[in-house]
Amino acid sequence: MKTKKTNFLQVNYNSLLNSFKKINSNIAFMAFYDLLFYSITYFLALGSFRFLEKMAASVNLPANFLALDAMQATEVLSSLKNFFYLLIFIAITLILLLILNWSLFKGLSWSLAAGKKFNFAFFKKFALLNLVWLGSIILLIFLVALGFKQSTLPVFLLAIFLVSVYFTNILYALFAQESSFKAIKKAFILGFAKIHYFIFPYAAAGLILYGLSKLLSLFAMPQKIYIEALILAFTIYTAWFRLYIVETVNSIKSGQR
Repeated sequence: MKTKKTNFLQVNYNSLLNSFKKINSNIAFMAFYDLLFYSITYFLALGSFRFLEKMAASVNLPANFLALDAMQATEVLSSLKNFFYLLIFIAITLILLLILNWSLFKGLSWSLAAGKKFNFAFFKKFALLNLVWLGSIILLIFLVALGFKQSTLPVFLLAIFLVSVYFTNILYALFAQESSFKAIKKAFILGFAKIHYFIFPYAAAGLILYGLSKLLSLFAMPQKIYIEALILAFTIYTAWFRLYIVETVNSIKSGQR
């Protein structure tokens, strides 16, 4: 019993220590990739919204629909139907572009964290993985949004978010090293069977993030600069956390051999 407890504490301690030891110039690259991802995501979402807003303005809805004759009513319904199809098309296209954007820059970051080479073959596999993985999460959120009451919806959405983040980090740490879709099964097995090994890393990471936010709040600066500093600090923190998760997963896998 004592050996197991000692091993558990040693694994957690070594993982945390090694994550700091592995901090190098790759941290800056990972932070840069995250900033690119967020920037492209922002412009994709903004462009889609403005395009839909422009198209919606072109749909002329009469003040009194009942006053229209049959031909006029048909034209209005046709315009609404076309706009509805356009809305679905834009939504699907935006989701696919965001997944590709995510796959490129998160793939680059996780490859660096795992010390593996990023190439086109890895990107294709990682993009396909995300189409399945992120697509399933988006579908689950959509079904929950439709099936649950508004009063309880935030709780279920928060639960989905936390569980998704937990397993996604484990999955990416495994996939970055193996480039195999078997990583999905392994992520669930590792995430459930060794959940006690991940409690400390997430608790430690949470405390560090809290301390980082408090540290930044001590400096008097304009709000715009504070937000920019917060975003930059968060991207660097996220880059370190990838190293931490990779180290934790590797430590657990080593102990299973």
